[in-house]
Amino acid sequence: MRTLLLHLHQDPLQDSLHAWATSNPEGQALTPSLQAGRDLRKALSGLGKTVTLTQLARIALRGQGWRLLPAGDRQTLMQDLLAGLPLEYLVAQRERPGTVEVLLGLIGELIRADLEPSQVMGVAASPRERDVARVFEAWIQAMKDRHTFDAVSAEYFAARHALVTPHAYLAHGFAHFDAAQAHWLDSLLGEGSLVTLPYREGGLGLQRTALSVADLEQRGFKVEHLSPSRSRLVGPQVVRDYVQGSTVTPLPLTCAQLPDIEAEVRACLRQVRTWLAAGVPAERIAVLTGNEDAYLGTLADVALEYHLPLISGQQIPLRSTPLGSLLMAWIDAHEQGWRYSRTRRVLTHPLVHWPADLSLSARRLQRTAPAGLAVWGTDLEWLALPEVTTWPDAIRVIERLLVEGGVRQRAGAHPALNAALAVLVEELSGWAGRSGEVDSVEILAELRELLKTRTVLALLSRSGVRVANPLAALGRSFACMWVLGLSDGLFPRRTGDHPLVDQFTRQTWAAAGVNLPDLTVLAAAQEDLFLGALAACEQELVVSRPRRDLGGREVPAGTYWRRLGGDMVPLPSLDWGSEAEKLTQDALAGRSLSHAIQLKVETEQGRGEGVPSPHSGQLPQGIAVGERTWSPSQLHSVGSCRFRWFAERFLKLEEQVDPDEVEDRRASGTLLHAGLEGALTGWQAGDRTETLITRAKAAYEAKERELLASGDLRPSPLWQVTKQEQLETLERAVQSADFLPAAHTPLHLEDWREFTVEAGQYRYQLRGILDRVDETPEGLMVTDYKSNRYVSHVNRSGKNDLEIQLPLYMLGLNATNGRYFSIEQAQNLKDAAGPHAESPRKKYKWSAHRDDVLGFLEEVGEALGRGDLAPSPDVDGKACQYCSFAAVCRHTVSLDAAEGGMA
Repeated sequence: MRTLLLHLHQDPLQDSLHAWATSNPEGQALTPSLQAGRDLRKALSGLGKTVTLTQLARIALRGQGWRLLPAGDRQTLMQDLLAGLPLEYLVAQRERPGTVEVLLGLIGELIRADLEPSQVMGVAASPRERDVARVFEAWIQAMKDRHTFDAVSAEYFAARHALVTPHAYLAHGFAHFDAAQAHWLDSLLGEGSLVTLPYREGGLGLQRTALSVADLEQRGFKVEHLSPSRSRLVGPQVVRDYVQGSTVTPLPLTCAQLPDIEAEVRACLRQVRTWLAAGVPAERIAVLTGNEDAYLGTLADVALEYHLPLISGQQIPLRSTPLGSLLMAWIDAHEQGWRYSRTRRVLTHPLVHWPADLSLSARRLQRTAPAGLAVWGTDLEWLALPEVTTWPDAIRVIERLLVEGGVRQRAGAHPALNAALAVLVEELSGWAGRSGEVDSVEILAELRELLKTRTVLALLSRSGVRVANPLAALGRSFACMWVLGLSDGLFPRRTGDHPLVDQFTRQTWAAAGVNLPDLTVLAAAQEDLFLGALAACEQELVVSRPRRDLGGREVPAGTYWRRLGGDMVPLPSLDWGSEAEKLTQDALAGRSLSHAIQLKVETEQGRGEGVPSPHSGQLPQGIAVGERTWSPSQLHSVGSCRFRWFAERFLKLEEQVDPDEVEDRRASGTLLHAGLEGALTGWQAGDRTETLITRAKAAYEAKERELLASGDLRPSPLWQVTKQEQLETLERAVQSADFLPAAHTPLHLEDWREFTVEAGQYRYQLRGILDRVDETPEGLMVTDYKSNRYVSHVNRSGKNDLEIQLPLYMLGLNATNGRYFSIEQAQNLKDAAGPHAESPRKKYKWSAHRDDVLGFLEEVGEALGRGDLAPSPDVDGKACQYCSFAAVCRHTVSLDAAEGGMA
């Protein structure tokens, strides 16, 4: 007889477990993990070996000559299958990035559901479903032909192809079994076997366990329910009230809400330090999270600050480590032809330290962004692999990168880096024996695949407090546990429809007898794993949630938090985890600090309160505007926000942009301006429009050659298309009636001018390029070319609505009128200056415009004269939306700044 024993916690199971161990001294126990097996052996003296269900399946398959398919080979196999299958729906998708991953995930679901390819093919109705069935059938057949299994399919193939003799086993610590596991159990467990599951009929959160109970009962297991009893342990008490729908608190359960994930992690690890100080062994403490992606990074950073060792079984790809990041940058540089941005990423990577300081070279080369390694001024050309090389030579280049870049030296002091380096070296040693010439593209592709498929531990330590997900905590015993992240979307994680087999399709298949778990079942599986993990806590249990996620967005309480009751219990006052944290909290609380720290605190408080200081742009002495030479663009900058001008002009700050990824509008504008200048160079009355167009295109071509030679123009692969579009734009602009009206005579083209403008007591020396000055019957007309229709304005009286460029030129040249001509729109823009812009239908008056500009210049002179360079954006926050200096500015814009809100 095979027995399925059901109870919510293991206290009442002890007698049954001891009895089974006594009657089966050589019997093996099946547990969810190796650690769960160790805990079970401690609890049951005399118990034989423990092994995981997956381990036993792998052992059985290897005995039949099967082998494990490496993770990287899974990708290759799927790509090969897709290339050879006659597909319908997936024809266009088979080459897309991500298709292989999506299909492998779906294959995993089908395997865990223990489905046969013929079953799926029998219910596949649409082209999409038929393609899924074809891929599944081909995958299963390929695995059987190769006698291979992967991490997902060991139980699936063992149940079908492993020759095993059923024995008496104990299966304990599981929350549920998927269909493939249940099939394998059915094949493996003989008479006298005992399986336990935490279950109470009708219990909240146990729907997935109920499916496993029904499955095993259908397979012939005798179901026995133990009589309900109250556990003396905290975790089982919490689980019992949870499944009954009772309010858990005020049981020995602490529920804490923290402002954000970092505050939550800090509170958690301070409590962990307290438990350790109280004598609780590190291996008896667990930090539980159902979202390792959101928490592991913060846990690692705070644990390092607290000098607190953490361990985790979570594996991350080698490419997600700093070493992997460096090698991925090196691969990308090859694939992008050592473009400037890719080369800079390799040479200035935080992990490397070259004998020569290359950061200055990076800044020097930023403007022209030349490709290649030679321009960096040091002997670095060895970094680039030849197009054809050998495996040993390629390995030597990688080793030289790691040695001369200082990576090997740093690895001696960083265990995590050393572990990643060891994995890399082990893999590269296997390449060294390969002979013959090889294309560098093949080497780089294989290295990329290696970085993607080989993994290292996310948290590396010889021993410490375990960070576990719910699956890793099943069957374990911990004295103390803290559960992180019980907010919506964090834990439980959201589940969504699969793009190939959605909820409706699964329901349709289920009606035909082919059961593939839907969203409800998948969510239920998360919940019973959560309850199984809670049951592992014996003495002290804390659950917490952040009010905001990593992106700063507010998140409501999650399902588990609400079902636990969620009554907040104040956390005990604990010692701070580090000296820096203590000083920060003392400062925030206004406690006594050392003189040096107090000065820093006062500085920070002053910054936050807007007290004038050099940090906020209040200089100890003023700036005399008459002692500087200004350009209209500088006045635009200071008029938009004085602090932005200060950061750019005085602090010399600049945003490091990727010149290969952003469109260089300056080069395009220069070419278009050159074309229009050329159209009117040598102009004579009576020139035909065709003549002007010919001149414009010739001038454009000449400027293009000049910019290419200087490196200021970096043509993209589609440059010829862009060039043709710009030449057509030039032609339309020259043909426009607004370009050269009949009464206009061009006098000056692209003319550098220095002039003076007086505003009250302030005298401004200005210098700038006038695109064009025409003689007209009304007087001189200043024309400024704009690529499109955008015209800069400055902030006066809180509104970013004052145009100053045309009035400045007009005042300096004693011109009568000014206009903006849009090259791409081939017409004058509505922004204009002078009497010519006045109209009975418009409120515009040139006299008022001129007075506003002079008033603006006086205000700038006064502000700079008193050293006031504090942030001065417009009330709508337009100046802040695309500001590069937000990181050093204390003026903040609210999230709805785009709609005009300011904070």
